[in-house]
Amino acid sequence: MITVAGVFFPKNVPYGEQEHRIFNCIKNQIDKKFTKKKNLIINLTWFGPQFSNGAWDQVQLLAKKEKFDNLFWTGIIDPLTLLPDQIKQIEQIIQANNIYYIGVAFNGSHTFHTHSIVCREEFPNYDDNDLELQDLKFLFVNYNRKPKPHRILFVDKLVQNHLDHLGVVSLGKPESHYNVAQGLAVDKYYKVLENHDYTRNGKFPLDNAFGGVPPDFCSLGDLDIWKKHFLNIVSETEFYPWDNLFMTEKTLKPIIGLRPFVINGQVKIYQYLRDNGFKTFNHFFDFVKLEDIPEFEVHDSIIQVIKKLSTMDTSSILSMYHDMLPDLRYNRARFFEFAQEQKYKIEHLFE
Repeated sequence: MITVAGVFFPKNVPYGEQEHRIFNCIKNQIDKKFTKKKNLIINLTWFGPQFSNGAWDQVQLLAKKEKFDNLFWTGIIDPLTLLPDQIKQIEQIIQANNIYYIGVAFNGSHTFHTHSIVCREEFPNYDDNDLELQDLKFLFVNYNRKPKPHRILFVDKLVQNHLDHLGVVSLGKPESHYNVAQGLAVDKYYKVLENHDYTRNGKFPLDNAFGGVPPDFCSLGDLDIWKKHFLNIVSETEFYPWDNLFMTEKTLKPIIGLRPFVINGQVKIYQYLRDNGFKTFNHFFDFVKLEDIPEFEVHDSIIQVIKKLSTMDTSSILSMYHDMLPDLRYNRARFFEFAQEQKYKIEHLFE
């Protein structure tokens, strides 16, 4: 018997259809393997006492009414929104004999990477000729939508160092209904090239914006910008090293799009990528440390990379890009393999 608690993304929003499909796949496997057991699945989308959707209270009531043999946490799309003590609190209330942690929100034996599957399914069919750098116009691209603190602070550093004009930068304004800025001021709201549709190839409606910046989960954006930039500065969702590793489509975009990248986020993502067969490009910037550093050094390290690149002429940057190109092409091919491996993991969770 299976009892499901929690809420899900609507099917018509980014990642919604995939979350429902993957969850049903997980549920069917649990039903098949643990047929004679009482199983509780808690889906972690918007789950916690801070949300008003009733899911947190639902679990408390279930624990009073029933006993369960197995507890399954499923985090299919988003990172954990619970503290470790809150996870333990629920587990102590449920008192299940066995506990399983499934999905992208966890790092363990039942981890898989949903975002790679979504990218493989939803991205346009680019080929190398669509993507390779030939005409350098922008030194870097740094797309930011939700103004999280680590994104605000980095954009501020770009401005303070007079580097923002060398690239293409976006940053949404704070929204009163969803405080992700945590009190930090966004002094300047960036649009990418005034009156320019930089999400031209995106799947989802451009009016579904956060702080003025529309979503573009499923493409590289405007190829007129993408093809003419050298370095992709990834603005990942999570920043702090003590949180579970969480990598999204933001890191996959330069891999799909044949670009070297640095990460404004959890620096342990570099090692995760290498552990999963990808190439990273930090050795091209060996004048500064980009990983194995504390979080407060991340922004300054990326700034140093941009400063160094700004001293190079166009021909030198294009030469560096061509030196990188075999690894960039390798990464793109590896992405499609990786996405297929993640699909297999989802379909064979308990084998």
